[in-house]
Amino acid sequence: GLGYSRACVLALDEANSRLVGITGVGASGLIEARRLWAEVEQKTLGIHPKDVLTALLDDVEAHPTVSAQFVQDVKSVSLPLEGLTGALQTAISRGQRTAVPAGLPDQCREFLGQTTRELSYAFACLPVALKQQRFGVLIVDNRFLELQRQPLTAGELGRIEPFSDMVAAVI
Repeated sequence: GLGYSRACVLALDEANSRLVGITGVGASGLIEARRLWAEVEQKTLGIHPKDVLTALLDDVEAHPTVSAQFVQDVKSVSLPLEGLTGALQTAISRGQRTAVPAGLPDQCREFLGQTTRELSYAFACLPVALKQQRFGVLIVDNRFLELQRQPLTAGELGRIEPFSDMVAAVI
């Protein structure tokens, strides 16, 4: 896998000096995450491992499945730029990607969800930028990876960075 289970995009709204949620992909809860992963496993039965990603991308294009609750949660995010701290501030003001280890407090946890039972997930914020112009932040987390949860390392962020570049090109 890619090392994360959810992703969301927050856009820079400079006119209103805010960072606002645009969209997300992934589950809003553990039960939904398990159901979605079971569907993925079913869809990839009998497919050669090197062809799995292509098959999944083709399937998503043909049959998009989105957690309405997670997207709604992301779209409700509206943060003042002057109040940004932690990983969000690093991504927006410095243009640097940041991995936040499991259990470490950070402003993002307020909307990603942080309960006492789920202190063990990590997340990362990557700037969404094109030619030094910043458009927002891509946030990924590994909250619902139960079997293969690994720390989000610099190497992992390097593999995710092309996705933030693609988001910048679309915005």
